[in-house]
Amino acid sequence: MSILITGANGIIGSDLVKKLSNRYKIFGIYRTKNQEVKKIKNVLWIKYDLKKKFKKKLKPNPKYIIHCAVDQKNLKNKNIRNYIDSNIAVLKNIIDFANDNKTKLIVNLSSVEVYGDIKKKIVVVSYKTKKTKK
Repeated sequence: MSILITGANGIIGSDLVKKLSNRYKIFGIYRTKNQEVKKIKNVLWIKYDLKKKFKKKLKPNPKYIIHCAVDQKNLKNKNIRNYIDSNIAVLKNIIDFANDNKTKLIVNLSSVEVYGDIKKKIVVVSYKTKKTKK
C-alpha cells in the first residue's frame, strides 16, 4: 500500500513521512527548492508545485492522501483573497488526482501554528494570526 503526503517537508508532514515509511511506501511531495530531503527507506520524494495540475503517474497508486501542504506566500503578503484562492486550487488539484487514481481517502490536515499563542479554546477563521517575520 502507498500513501501520498503533501507538505512532506513541513512540521507535520515530515513526522508523518518518518513514521508511516516504516510500514508503507510514501510519496512525499514538497515544493520549495531549498528544502533538504533526507534519504528515507520507502520514500520517493517529488518536488512539485501543487498549484499546477498533478498528472504524474505513481506506482502503486496511492490508496490514501494526507494533505499537509499550504501555500502561505499570499498570507505573508497579506493578500487574503489570493491566499484562499491559491489553497483552494491546490486542494482541487489533489481531489482531481485522487479521483483519477481511485484514491480511497483524503485526509486534510492543518496547523494552528499561524495563530501563535492561543488563549481561546476554539479557534475560528476570523481569529487574528501572529505577525510574520520578514
